[in-house]
Amino acid sequence: MIGGPTSEDIRALLSGLTSANRFVIVERLDAENDEHYMQAYLQDDGAYWLEYREGDADTHFQTSSRSLRLIFQTFTMWLYRLPGWRDSFIWNSWPTQSVHDEPHGGAVDRGLADH
Repeated sequence: MIGGPTSEDIRALLSGLTSANRFVIVERLDAENDEHYMQAYLQDDGAYWLEYREGDADTHFQTSSRSLRLIFQTFTMWLYRLPGWRDSFIWNSWPTQSVHDEPHGGAVDRGLADH
């Protein structure tokens, strides 16, 4: 557990994801409840699920990407509450009817591929 993570902490944690350590979760400790968070999950195929929740089940969304750069950028923008942090992805309500049956886990990058 890291108190008050920085963008460099987030970069190190995301870069350190492995099949034995698949999750990074950051919670907003200043929120009105403990259901304000963002998390990343490393899938077996090397893609990442990215998920955020803003207080309750109605504000719980997910997307996926193979771009660690975009995952880091979005995570960091969310961490610092920067405008536009949702803009790099198409977000789906959680849970989707069948995330595993859809290409790209039911979501796609919005044309901002890692080069």
